[in-house]
Amino acid sequence: MHERMIFKPFRYCGNKTRLLKFYRRPLSNVTRIVEPYMGGGSYGLSTDLPCLGYDTNGDIVELWHWLKRQTPESMRALKEKFEAFKTNSKCTKPDVRDMGLESGAQTYVRINTTGVITGQLMTWKLYPQHFLPVEKTIACLDKIKTVEVVYGPASLYKHKDGDLLFIDPPYVGTTAGYIEKGVANHELSYDPRETIELISKT
Repeated sequence: MHERMIFKPFRYCGNKTRLLKFYRRPLSNVTRIVEPYMGGGSYGLSTDLPCLGYDTNGDIVELWHWLKRQTPESMRALKEKFEAFKTNSKCTKPDVRDMGLESGAQTYVRINTTGVITGQLMTWKLYPQHFLPVEKTIACLDKIKTVEVVYGPASLYKHKDGDLLFIDPPYVGTTAGYIEKGVANHELSYDPRETIELISKT
């Protein structure tokens, strides 16, 4: 079996990190983890294997691409900019968009610091009690370089020997609001038949 690792680059996303101890580790013949519904990628990040993910939220895909380009220095510089923004803002809950960040950095800040429950992309308002888990993210940077995330539905996946699929589809019928650029609720656009077909063809 492959080694179990715990990498958590985000303060909260789907919060599956707490459940990893209940999941089986990949067997020795597994060469790649595939997460057709990528999100925070907790399972893929918990292995010593490369990971392929798919996501229909362009903000999330851009976040992963942005993280692959980061260094410890750039992450700490972002933290300094974030703290200065909070300190100098005249508003109790300032808008993350006012920081003037590129898309990936903006989503990183948003996932970690906006909303009562972070990670759901429901609002742009920064809650002052939340923080950026920069040092934890830095600890993940080398692992993140082994992660490839593709923009598109799970149905794009083509089976390859050695793949292990970790299938965690969007939640349905909850109050969660995973919203991309404020226009689409991914919970409402998800069709469970996609997951059934994915399992069947694999």
